[in-house]
Amino acid sequence: MRVCVISLLSILAILAGGCRAQRSDPLVCYVGPNMVAPMQELAALHEQRNGVKVSVETADARVLIDRIVAAHSADLFVTHDPFTALLVAKGIELRQVWTVASVRPTIAVPKGNPKQIGGLEDMARPGLRVGLTDANSISGQIIAVMLQKADITAKVEANVVMRTNVGRPLGDALMAGKIDACIVWNVVIFDRRDKLDAVDIRPEWRPKFGVDAIVDSPTLGRLELDYVRVNIATMGYSTAGNDARAFAELVASPEGMAVFLKNGFSPADPSRPAIPTK
Repeated sequence: MRVCVISLLSILAILAGGCRAQRSDPLVCYVGPNMVAPMQELAALHEQRNGVKVSVETADARVLIDRIVAAHSADLFVTHDPFTALLVAKGIELRQVWTVASVRPTIAVPKGNPKQIGGLEDMARPGLRVGLTDANSISGQIIAVMLQKADITAKVEANVVMRTNVGRPLGDALMAGKIDACIVWNVVIFDRRDKLDAVDIRPEWRPKFGVDAIVDSPTLGRLELDYVRVNIATMGYSTAGNDARAFAELVASPEGMAVFLKNGFSPADPSRPAIPTK
């Protein structure tokens, strides 16, 4: 009997150990391109502490959404507004969403600011070569509001020599000397901080909560432009369950948020409402 009890306890111990390390496949975490650096750091930390590997896979957010909708191919999704809400609008139920950081449009100039650009008004200076994101992107819509507030839309538009869907190519073009300045997410500048400097935009030109919002989006409804969240979501269809949640909780913890801050992101605002999960 004693031998049987010992054997049974041994089997239970093995099974318990197996439950803790039962996941042989990595968690699949889809990540927008601007969030790769902090997410890779946090994935490595999670594997070191918990023995669960996280595969960080990146592409344009719209491409990642198409993959999720078509194939249910990720356990977690990290992106900025409005793509988390867009995923829900496409019929994907999320188990939970956490906001971990934010991004904000900022003027980027070459290191040393050779054109001596001091603010948004200087983007209207005749002869300046300006790069902007497309008007239908979230950053492009915020930029349009800011230019209108500063009453310089026409002058800046006359200076635009390059438009892109996202800000990263503008940062690269600025480093290559193809443009003199651009407006991109602050993290785009941080990622290129050895070659680029940031010039802030005065608060009076930035969108105001409850005032400068897009209210006619057929899929997303009212979209506030003053605050662009960075979110991590766990997928409702995922079988990773507790493993996915554990990683998301690390990312959304004060420790995880600090990793985003040190990588050039702005802080999250805990007072803002959560994104619906379905």
